[in-house]
Formats: sequence, C-alpha cells, structure tokens
Amino acid sequence: MPNFVTNAILEPMIFNDIHKAKAILEKGEVVAIPTETVYGLAANIFDTEALKKIYQIKQRPAQNPLIVHIGQTKWLEVICSEIPTKAYQLMEAFWPGPLTIILPKTDKINAIVSANQTTVGVRMPAHAKTLELLQNLDFPVAAPSANPYTKISPTTAQMVDQFYQGKLPILEGGACKSGLESTIVALENNQVICLRLGAISLEQLEEVLGEPVSLKNNGQTQMIAPGLAKKHYAPNTPLVVLEQLDQIPIELTNKKVARILPSGKKEHVNDFVLSTEGSLQQMAENFYATLFAVDQMNFDVIFIEKFPNTQLGRALNDRLDRAKFQQELSIL
Repeated sequence: MPNFVTNAILEPMIFNDIHKAKAILEKGEVVAIPTETVYGLAANIFDTEALKKIYQIKQRPAQNPLIVHIGQTKWLEVICSEIPTKAYQLMEAFWPGPLTIILPKTDKINAIVSANQTTVGVRMPAHAKTLELLQNLDFPVAAPSANPYTKISPTTAQMVDQFYQGKLPILEGGACKSGLESTIVALENNQVICLRLGAISLEQLEEVLGEPVSLKNNGQTQMIAPGLAKKHYAPNTPLVVLEQLDQIPIELTNKKVARILPSGKKEHVNDFVLSTEGSLQQMAENFYATLFAVDQMNFDVIFIEKFPNTQLGRALNDRLDRAKFQQELSIL
C-alpha cells in the first residue's frame, strides 16, 4: 500500500502536533483528524487534487458529497449563498458540535465537495485540537469519516491506523466523545428536516426550534447528505440484529458467536456490554469501538440487540440497519 503523503513530512504516522497537521494540509495532502463524533479524513476544500485524494483513499463514490468543517463563522459567507433564520438558531444552540446543516452553496465551493449539487453540508466540530487547527488554517476542510467506504467509523487514532496500515498521517486526539456521526439537517419550505440521525437527537432539535422536526426517509434523500447508503458502517464479520438476544437461532449454536448488549451484565464469556448503566450516551460512545474490536476476534457471527428506539437510540438503530448482515442466516 502506498504512503498517502507523497513527500513524507513526519514520523511516526500518529502524532500530536497541530502544526504538522497544518503543514500536511497546506501541501495539498490528506490527514486524519479527530472530532467529537468520529475521526475524519481532512483536505483543503479549495484544492481539487487534495479532494480527489479523499475519494481515492476511502474508495468513496464520487456522487457522495463531503461535509465542510469550519473553525470560524466568517467562512459561512464564503461557503453558503443563503442562511435562513432557523439555521442560525441551530448554529447558536449546537455549534461547536455534532450538527451538520445543508445550505445553498456559493460558486466558491468545489463541485467535488458538493458532488455537483447546489447545496453543501457545513458544521463546526467541538474538538479542541481540531478547532485550533481549523482556526490556524487559511481554508476550511472537507472531512468525511476516516473509514474505508462502508466500513466501521473510527473513534480512535489507532482504529484509523489499522485501516490504513500505517500509511496515513493521523492527528492524535484521543477517543471521540460522542461516538456517532453528526446529525444532518436541511430546510425545506422553512421547515427543518432531518436527513441523517446522529449525535444530536430529534428531541434536542425540537426543543430549540419549538416545533416538530420530521425524519426524511432514505428513498427521498438520495445522496443530498453522506452516510445514507443502504450498506454502511459494517464489520467484516456478519452482524445480525435481534429484538432480544435470547432469540439466537438454534442452528447457529455450533458457531463461534459474540453478543453485543446495549446494557445490562455480561452473562457469557463472549458478551460485550456497551453500558452497564443503561446510558444511551455511553452506548453511543462505545458502539463503534466495541464493534471494531469484536470484529477483530474471528467470530463466525456477531449478534447485537436493538437499542431503545428513542433519542440517541434511534441513531444507533439506524447504524444497525445499515451495518447488519443482508442475507439469510442459513448461509452462515
């Protein structure tokens, strides 16, 4: 596998120096950066060749748009041609934070970023190190999640490094606090709609706006926003989602099986509990890291119980729907 930085600037590939990340980006290269949600692959939004490298590294379809990350609101007038009042309300309430807002773009936005659409997604991340990096750059960055396309989103620098076998420079920022991608919203006829469930719940959005926020189904969203592919966030091991883990089919009892429990106690040696306290926030924080770790353990199948379908649990269940094994259990 080639080194993704054409002229190596640093060793080792995981590092703590923001100035090194800045130098990589200014040279037109890609660097993995931490956010409060998941790690992202960052590149200068005004550099066409750098943006192409994101798609090459991730093996991401060209019709899948990128989210622009800013460290200062001054970039909004460069990026967006129109910002409705409700968008400002949401920025005031949730930025810096895990909320992406889809807005009409200016002609300064590269068609690669918007996937040739008239809109662009923008957010301000709530990670101190990445905010400092962004505030010291003369450009915003595009930064999709740092996993190869359809794979588990990485929430640590070490997860990113395993994906790319030590060939991608990574700014160390610790474990991601939210553990889920940003919530993505857009405005239609002055109504806020949710395109992708994420680290901010529908209830939180509705509390700020004082009105209902509807969830747009996947058939309608097409690729206006990232993270909506039918298969996404998936481990290599078949993942089977059950209402309750006592429903494991008898024909699979001779297989090497792992169980991921949202909450409760570990009952078997191959049980992995996301939150002993029953905290949805803790479940979200541990979800990808646990799924990634279990995927490395050579199980025949991973069973996971559905999450409570409320608040962050809705977003977690959305990830399960996209990550789950798509074929009949009988082929296992």
